[in-house]
Amino acid sequence: MRNKLYRPKGLSLISAPVTSSDRANNRARGIKDLGCITGAQLLRALGHAGNGPLLFCGSQSSAFPLIRQAALSSEKPFLLVGMERSLRDSCFLSLGPDWTHANAKISPPPGSGCFMLSPGQEAHLELKESLPGWGDYYVILLPGNGLQLDGNDLDLLNALGSYALVTDQITRCFAVSNETGLPLSRVFESMELIIYKNPDAGVRELVTVLPTIQMVNAVNAMDYSSYRNGLGVAYGTPMRGRGLRLSQSRSVENKPVLEEDQILKALRRGRSVIIEMAKRSVWIADYH
Repeated sequence: MRNKLYRPKGLSLISAPVTSSDRANNRARGIKDLGCITGAQLLRALGHAGNGPLLFCGSQSSAFPLIRQAALSSEKPFLLVGMERSLRDSCFLSLGPDWTHANAKISPPPGSGCFMLSPGQEAHLELKESLPGWGDYYVILLPGNGLQLDGNDLDLLNALGSYALVTDQITRCFAVSNETGLPLSRVFESMELIIYKNPDAGVRELVTVLPTIQMVNAVNAMDYSSYRNGLGVAYGTPMRGRGLRLSQSRSVENKPVLEEDQILKALRRGRSVIIEMAKRSVWIADYH
């Protein structure tokens, strides 16, 4: 039986991304780092003057400075709306509403105000019936604690033009279903501006609406091999040797400018991910 002429014994030593490709990919992402910034500075940098839908995914205390500035920039009286449990000790009451009511069906009195909705199914029905009449207000809506929104609510809110949604658990604030409910991707796509500070909910769905770029995936590899020529044994001189092989593989694929693990890493470090949906721009900031 003839011995094989070549017996490889491969050992992968190096498999690492090409540095130049990493630099090219980072330039293509186009993500801007705003550093430490206040709510007023952030809205000024983004050119948002309270004239479009805004979604803040984070705590009320972190949202308050930015939403207050957006409400002032809108030059409209504000209307603060949420369940009583959400608003009872809320920092948003320091905006100073001129009046407070528990029934959203009433016609809002003059000035800025607050609707503290009572628990129960009636709260959602009151909201749905009243939303079309709030076009003259900058609506600050705090869903959650029993108040869930659906696709019809989102359409009514978008008809207002300018409003803010504030939640720290976005997946609990919308009637999410693959068939009849409201996909989070539709919520995100309806916004003009998204500020994300909470790493615990909705990040996977957020990735689906991010702009995509062509990413270069390049890998260098070095393999070590040894071989033995079995035919040389008959002549008393078996042949042996070693070899070193260098190779590079490249591929191009479409990927979001930030992947889920990158967003989670930034959020867990206390940073904010900001998305301008109309311009498909992504920003990173230390917003406080």
